[in-house]
Amino acid sequence: MDELHVIARVDVVNSGGGCVARAGTHGYALPNKLPTRQDQYGRVPIRWVGHRRSFWTEPDSLIADGLDPYRAMPKEAARAIAVPLCHMAQSDIHVGRMIRRLRQTRNLSQQGLCTRMAGLGFNVSQTTLSNWERRSDCPAGAFVRAVAEALQVQPFLLLAPADCDSLEEGVAMLQTLRAVACPDE
Repeated sequence: MDELHVIARVDVVNSGGGCVARAGTHGYALPNKLPTRQDQYGRVPIRWVGHRRSFWTEPDSLIADGLDPYRAMPKEAARAIAVPLCHMAQSDIHVGRMIRRLRQTRNLSQQGLCTRMAGLGFNVSQTTLSNWERRSDCPAGAFVRAVAEALQVQPFLLLAPADCDSLEEGVAMLQTLRAVACPDE
């Protein structure tokens, strides 16, 4: 099932205070859409009838059975995860830095990596890749997976910290995430 039918329990408003959906409005939860910003954790992406785009909505505002708990990840887990990673402090995890390191260890130019990604169906310009590496921009999740595949590594390796202090912090973040995601273990 690609979408889960939901109904607004109360009026749903956007961050600007405008009404997105009145109580009783129907919509669809989008299970394949992942959060990309910290303020989206604890919410569910909903495409309301009559709207072309989705809106991240509090689960308490919805009438629905079977919402995927990962899509509505608790806010305490969001605090444990730095999202987006490209906006962290210089010494912390930096996807672009790891892309550059892995690319260089494979003696690949930026254009060479772009060519490999194009072969996987992901068209990325050399300028975009340069922006990722320089931290001017952050790749979306699908592109992180494509970069990892093009570099022949597991995607989590792109999240490797830059120093030992960050590694310890990363371990603590994963332990917190596991405690939230797997409370019965």
